[in-house]
Amino acid sequence: MNIQDIPYFLYQLSAGQDSLELNLLITIFFRAFYYITIRGVYKPKRRKISTKRPDENYYWGFILKETILIGLGIVNTYFTIAIGLYSSLTIGNYLYYLFKRLKGEDRFKRAPIFISSLIFNLLFPIAIAIYFILDFFVIELVVLLLTANIFLMMSLKVGNRDFETFKKIMKQYNFRKSPTFVKLFLIFGIIIIPTFAISISYSTEIEIYMVEMHDGVKLQTRVYRPVFWSAPKPIILMRTPYNQDGLDRSARNWLERGFIVVTQDFRGQYYSEGEFRAFMSCASDGYDTCEWIVNQPWCNGKIGSTGCSAGAINQYYTAGQNSPGLFCQQLDMGAPEAYEDLFFTGGKWKKMSEVWINLTAGNSLKMQKKPLSKADNMIYEFIDHWDKNDYWNNGSLNMNNKYDNISCRALHYGGWFDIFTQGTINGYMGYSNNGSNYAKGHQKLVIGPFTHGSRNGQCGDLFFPNAGYGNQIAEKWRDEMFWESLQPNNLIRYNTLWEEPNVLYYVMGDVNDKTHTANTWRYAEDWPVVEEKTAWYLHKDGSLSNGLGVNPENISYIYDPENPVLTWGGNNLVLPAGTYDQRPVINDRDDVISFSSEILAEPLEIIGNVNVKLWISSNCTDTDFTAKLVDVYPNGYNALVCDGIISGRKRNGFDKNELLTPGEKYEININLWSTAYQFNTGHKLRLLISSSNSPKYQVCPNTGVDLDVEYSSSFDANNTIHLEGVYDSSILLPINEI
Repeated sequence: MNIQDIPYFLYQLSAGQDSLELNLLITIFFRAFYYITIRGVYKPKRRKISTKRPDENYYWGFILKETILIGLGIVNTYFTIAIGLYSSLTIGNYLYYLFKRLKGEDRFKRAPIFISSLIFNLLFPIAIAIYFILDFFVIELVVLLLTANIFLMMSLKVGNRDFETFKKIMKQYNFRKSPTFVKLFLIFGIIIIPTFAISISYSTEIEIYMVEMHDGVKLQTRVYRPVFWSAPKPIILMRTPYNQDGLDRSARNWLERGFIVVTQDFRGQYYSEGEFRAFMSCASDGYDTCEWIVNQPWCNGKIGSTGCSAGAINQYYTAGQNSPGLFCQQLDMGAPEAYEDLFFTGGKWKKMSEVWINLTAGNSLKMQKKPLSKADNMIYEFIDHWDKNDYWNNGSLNMNNKYDNISCRALHYGGWFDIFTQGTINGYMGYSNNGSNYAKGHQKLVIGPFTHGSRNGQCGDLFFPNAGYGNQIAEKWRDEMFWESLQPNNLIRYNTLWEEPNVLYYVMGDVNDKTHTANTWRYAEDWPVVEEKTAWYLHKDGSLSNGLGVNPENISYIYDPENPVLTWGGNNLVLPAGTYDQRPVINDRDDVISFSSEILAEPLEIIGNVNVKLWISSNCTDTDFTAKLVDVYPNGYNALVCDGIISGRKRNGFDKNELLTPGEKYEININLWSTAYQFNTGHKLRLLISSSNSPKYQVCPNTGVDLDVEYSSSFDANNTIHLEGVYDSSILLPINEI
């Protein structure tokens, strides 16, 4: 155990944590120190060495007594306090009598003994008592006082209070003879008492409440806590739309670490009342739940929330309300913007989200014996709110500057091929740059070669090595952040967490070449790593370079909504996710325009957000444009790195709905989200431009009609890319100098 870990152990003790590791450490330390002091600190010279062996009964009594003491101390914190304090007081008294016994000898020999006696007999017990008083740990304080009183009564036996008398009593106490029935009783105690204490310490009580929200709707809430609990403890909160039955194992794991755990079903899901509307009620419901928790007698006023995917998304909105008692979060693969991160990336309806809505709402509706059409109603409700307006306010931290309300620290965890990659990064930057003083600069980001369902480095076709390191660091940072944020205010913090870089990210690259510097984890002080972007321009001949052509040119293609480009890899859910060879879905297609760089003479590395700037025109009043960045291997493999889309009518903002004028030229921006990727020597960069990516996104019918689930008719679009000269169509790359 490192010295910086000591406060964490103290925190576990103060939280009432019945930790086998911690209690064993404390109990053995004090008993060993006790025995070494009593038996070895002072041994006067003997005139004659005795060859008589001690009666084995002495050892029986000593070994069995110490075994029971250690066994009791391991499994219950109160026994640990009592045994540790009693041992400390005994050591202090022994050293004090030894100090008196050595009267007249060298003062330099006596001074350390006297100081040690003060530490064990006075300073240590007082410090522990003050600590318990300040944090209102009543039962711990009672145990401490009872132990002190018992010791005081035992001390009265010393009589004239000289060293020889005290040592004689200690010898009788430690090595008294033990009759057979006592041996049997002690053996029985060694087996039964620890077993009983363990059963008490780890018995779980699950209380079920119907917690009322501000509008009268009640959400089923379960509280996991020890049957025999003492002082109020910090809380771990987990909310889910997937049935809180599935959180039972995770809840028990947190419980064993010294927390009380609260789980809850989303509004309208499974055992909770109300109507399920995805994440649109999470802000107020999260606030009301936190407010209820901090007013319970078993809460110490501090809450840490945790969860993955939907379990992370709702946490953003809870934090955006500055919810009571919320001090820290584990945001595992989530996003803070319901509109662009979840349902309308690039202003385009994410068709694959319909599958999630039908599965998530449908399973609950079946259990509740309600019509499944309610799931379809939710889909239509979202589609009816195509513009990012006040309807989306409760599912956004950007709208109305809700990042300013953030007053908690968080671990932001994501993957380069997760469905929420950019949302995870934006959440980190929003918390760190715009949050309160407590939150600002106190965020952690871990992002690696992961998809939404895999964290082992397998991303589609390719496997990226050493992915597990990021998981280890993420767990370490989370644990340190939670104990720092949820511990009692007066506990001295010695923590290196904020002395370390705040960002850990993985740089992907050629999986066939182990000699380059990619496929490794790197640390950064903050994000973004690269601030400036370099433009690589599109050329009429299909080339891609950092030089802009002189004369304006254009390239046109026909986009047929009845024959869309198929989704093959990327940041997906319920569809193949990760990097896949794009040749099967682009070969023999005239509506995918390719721009490729020269073969690289040296590696080129990009870290950050990738954007494509296009000058476009169309013969239709509405159409879409897509972009894919691809790594072309020497063998021809086209590895998808990142991709994006933009709706033509949303080109000037998601809150706007502006149709195109046929034939007019417009500048548009396609956000390909962020990545960290190294294009190796001998590879090429390739940019693919088209107008569809289905079924990930809803196909645009090119008719200019409002968004719908299905369309009855469509037009072919003649879409044009204008480039070179005044039309600086390009891909903007955050190039990192290697």
